[in-house]
Amino acid sequence: MLICAAIGLQPKIAQLPQSGPSDVFHGGGDTTCPGGQGIEGVVRVMSGNQMPAPGIKRGPSRGVKTKVYVFELTNISQVVRRGSSSYYSSVHTRLVTVAETDSTGHFCVCLPEGRYSLFTRSGEWYFASRRDVDNNLAPAEVSKGKVTQVECHVEGARPPVY
Repeated sequence: MLICAAIGLQPKIAQLPQSGPSDVFHGGGDTTCPGGQGIEGVVRVMSGNQMPAPGIKRGPSRGVKTKVYVFELTNISQVVRRGSSSYYSSVHTRLVTVAETDSTGHFCVCLPEGRYSLFTRSGEWYFASRRDVDNNLAPAEVSKGKVTQVECHVEGARPPVY
């Protein structure tokens, strides 16, 4: 199921919905996302050894059905972090929307112009491993009339251990 609906930004502190972990990459361009402005992407499962090695070419991983949590741009100082990991028990910025992926991992969400942070879930933990130079977590920017392309990676089925 794809969710793509214009939203109003109402204050809300997010406390633990449900899903798996992600790694978000920023991109941009025009695509087929209904509404013509927002974020569209895919969530893929990453498992096994992902380290680069000479002579080994890794193919694309499979998409997965999960949820993507879209928050206002979130700095590392605005989360409760588990140790020094990329897992967070709470996010202290507004939860803008939650997008469900389809069975291939594809999702689309229409959003107003702005900067957002994208998280997935692993049990009770939010997950986002990428940061920009200002320590904003998993940033994605939506420009007027554009759909930003992202690719999220969910770790394999093992629980986080820190």
